[in-house]
Amino acid sequence: MDEDTPQDPADVDSTLWTDRYRPKRFTDLLGDERVHRSALLWLKEWDQCVFKGSNSKTSGAAAELKRERRKKRARDGKFDGAADAGDGEQAADPFGRPHEKILLLCGPPGLGKTTLAYVLARQAGYQVLEVNASDDRTGKVVEDRIRNALESRALTMDGGMAGNKPTCVVVDEVDGAGGGGESSFVRTLVKLVTEGSSTKKYKGKGKKDRPLLRPIICICNDLYAPVLRPLRPLAKIVRFSPPTNTMLVSRLKNICTEEGLGADAKNLTMLAEVAEGDLRSCLNTLQFIKRRSTIVDEAAIRSTVVGLKDTGTSSTQVIERLFKKPPRKKGGGGTDDRYVNRIVRDVQTSGEYEKISQGCFENYLGARQLTDTWPRILEATDWLFLYDRLDGRLRSDRDYELLAYVPYAFVPWYKLFSSHTSATMEFPKTDYEAYLKRVAHQEIVQTFTASMPHALKTLFTGPNIVAELLPLLNRIIAPDLKPVNSQLIKAEERAVMLKLISTMLGMKLSFVQDKNEDGQLTYKLDPPIDVFIHFDGKRASDMAPSRYAVRHLITREMEAEEIRRSQGEGVTNNASDIIAAYNMCA
Repeated sequence: MDEDTPQDPADVDSTLWTDRYRPKRFTDLLGDERVHRSALLWLKEWDQCVFKGSNSKTSGAAAELKRERRKKRARDGKFDGAADAGDGEQAADPFGRPHEKILLLCGPPGLGKTTLAYVLARQAGYQVLEVNASDDRTGKVVEDRIRNALESRALTMDGGMAGNKPTCVVVDEVDGAGGGGESSFVRTLVKLVTEGSSTKKYKGKGKKDRPLLRPIICICNDLYAPVLRPLRPLAKIVRFSPPTNTMLVSRLKNICTEEGLGADAKNLTMLAEVAEGDLRSCLNTLQFIKRRSTIVDEAAIRSTVVGLKDTGTSSTQVIERLFKKPPRKKGGGGTDDRYVNRIVRDVQTSGEYEKISQGCFENYLGARQLTDTWPRILEATDWLFLYDRLDGRLRSDRDYELLAYVPYAFVPWYKLFSSHTSATMEFPKTDYEAYLKRVAHQEIVQTFTASMPHALKTLFTGPNIVAELLPLLNRIIAPDLKPVNSQLIKAEERAVMLKLISTMLGMKLSFVQDKNEDGQLTYKLDPPIDVFIHFDGKRASDMAPSRYAVRHLITREMEAEEIRRSQGEGVTNNASDIIAAYNMCA
């Protein structure tokens, strides 16, 4: 809906606020501006292919960005020419497309991923075709709807042409596209992206091997869903995170002012925390409150169920109240019974006992402690142990009579660590981050195990793969080679290279080109089995450092060997060679 179009008051009142205040311009977007710019820059890199010429302003901005990256690497002493080589490779695309043909936006729901895709596409000069992969799960949808839309102008509902603008396809909920086999949605989409990607320009009018000449934006909640594995190496991944409470409260305050709804920063902050940064939930809640009242207060928020993820006290609020005393004029003269009852009520209302215990454990060391530090810590750990015992009995023995005693395990934390000074509380996230890592690592092991030779599957099973095979395999595929031309390699280095290639092809390993945070091109293992031997970016001292030029040389030699094997000329590897190399390292 255009901003300058007059609207009927009845229509305005019935319009959802999520639609009324949906961002229409790039400057209206809420969140990390660096994420938005990165996505827009990727989309503008299609200008040469789609519009047969690039926008001078965007090209200048892109060139300026590259110059800034080179200056930063030069200041940090990290310039090694790899980035220039990567720029040359991207520019060598015969159709003028970016290196990654798909943009993959990932993050929790309600953060504006779909809205960002629409805003960027329209600002860059495209019309949008949206496909929901959760509803349209078959590869036939890719062939019938997506391919036709990308190769011609989109049609309107009455069959007429929608306009002269090229089409940008937005695939929502791509991680929900279930099904396997070669005809699945994701594999057909990968085939659409990869076919026709030769070094020669396309000539001809047939649909077979026709290259992708229009951008595709995919949206997902779970980046590490198994169905997305073939898509990730082809995509530029942009990760979303919830906006800060300050940004969200400022936007909500402006909307409340526009709608004549009275709200202060304290109550809007509470709403933002309960909704966990979900702007869509916040707007639905405010619109529901507006129909019943003109004031947003704590009671109105708690009594509203539309869009709220938790209508009680959030775990974050409980943690803050355990570590911060109320103002003296309100609670300074209260008795012990008053604060005990208040904390028990808040904990019970929240119901998130596990998150509260994690929040206490992660924040108590940062609390202000005037005296008796060690006795306080010792007593706190005793109460934490009590909670763990109660929780264990509830989970194992289903002894629900003990549930009434669980909130009292958190009451002493208020007496031990609370103060009048405001402390910065951190939301408990260590356990969740560990869970995400565990899921990602389990997927890596499953992918690696599925492609192992049968002889190795009989020798290594379960935890032995991570504890015994992968550490030595990483050393086998990381020999100390020099980055020289393949025609100038010495005989002994050539032998090492051939064994390396045979091992990687036998284990279905490869090097995939990617970019680091500085925009510098690197080669990463796929599947990334090196995550089990690298800790916080550090590597073992007995492993040679990974160099871009060496891995680029290995990748080229592996591609050449695969061609020779397909023609029956290469040397077929077998599991005995891999086992022999493993025994030498062991």
